[in-house]
Amino acid sequence: MMNKKKKSLIMAMTAIFFIAVIAIFVVYDFKTEDKPVSNIPEQDVQTNNEAKPLAQPDLPVPLDTDEEYAVFKNSLFIGDSRTEGFKLYSGVNNAIFFCAKSMTVDKIVSGEKIKAQGAEQSIYEVLDGNSFEKVYIGFGLNELGWVHIENFISEYGALIDAVKTSQPDAQIYIQALLPVTKERSSRDRTNNNEQIYWYNTNLVKLAQSKDVVYVNASEPLVDESGALKPDSTTDGIHLNSKYCKIWAKYLAEIS
Repeated sequence: MMNKKKKSLIMAMTAIFFIAVIAIFVVYDFKTEDKPVSNIPEQDVQTNNEAKPLAQPDLPVPLDTDEEYAVFKNSLFIGDSRTEGFKLYSGVNNAIFFCAKSMTVDKIVSGEKIKAQGAEQSIYEVLDGNSFEKVYIGFGLNELGWVHIENFISEYGALIDAVKTSQPDAQIYIQALLPVTKERSSRDRTNNNEQIYWYNTNLVKLAQSKDVVYVNASEPLVDESGALKPDSTTDGIHLNSKYCKIWAKYLAEIS
């Protein structure tokens, strides 16, 4: 009799337990139904206060070479292979050039003709056929081996006189002879920086005696020792395209 009562009690308690569990789930489902369900993942929800990308500032409009090198308008450049490299790679396209590889100042003075402005001309024909505001002269590289520097200075002076006669209102600039690299200077008995320094010292005196401007554009082209930067050239003498532009920009600033 007692066993039957115990079994009835256990069954009753078990039934109450299952009823309680079912009731809990029903209540829980009811509460969750009251909450709005979003199908958007939490990380994708954005607010109206999100940061907006900043507007990009207007980039400066690059100047064309004529504007950047306006100082060279109505100018004449006379020189050798270095000036020829300047003509080809600097970006200066508003000037006239009278220059050639292996050119020396005495050849210019003697009237040697080269191609200039589309025709074979001497420097005298170029001077007489144009009106220049500025004339830049750059010689010395091919004359470093001359026995007497006095001959170089004399020929250079004669060229200056010819320019003055034909272009009396033009400002004349004598360009300093640019140095060579330290490596080139150490192995070259002719093209070395000691000899270049000596020539430039005499060019300064020539400029003073002729009342023209001596201009040295080497500052951005040389290293701390005063030699041409190794990355500016492939042969230790002539400037590459990058440094021809640097040369032109600095020359424009100081002249």
